[in-house]
Amino acid sequence: MDWPLPFSSTWNAAAIHVLAQGFWDEEKDKSLKESERVFVFEDVKALCISKLERTRRAYNVAQNADRMDTEEGEESIMETRSANRSANNRRYTRKIGVSV
Repeated sequence: MDWPLPFSSTWNAAAIHVLAQGFWDEEKDKSLKESERVFVFEDVKALCISKLERTRRAYNVAQNADRMDTEEGEESIMETRSANRSANNRRYTRKIGVSV
């Protein structure tokens, strides 16, 4: 799975289809005998997506925790923007011949 992309992306849709097909092939006879409800392949895909959504949430929490541990949060972004702004100002003043 490519977690940052939506489940409707080409890659994720193909991965979900493979997961659902594997489950469907293994369990379709068992589930039909044990349940009065008739499951179709689209129901299995929806079930896979709901399970993967929980995994995606856990992945996002882990990614955010890693970002905080390495100080790549909002403060780091603001520092980078400030440094870029300063560098651009220096280049501009050199270009027009004004020194500060």
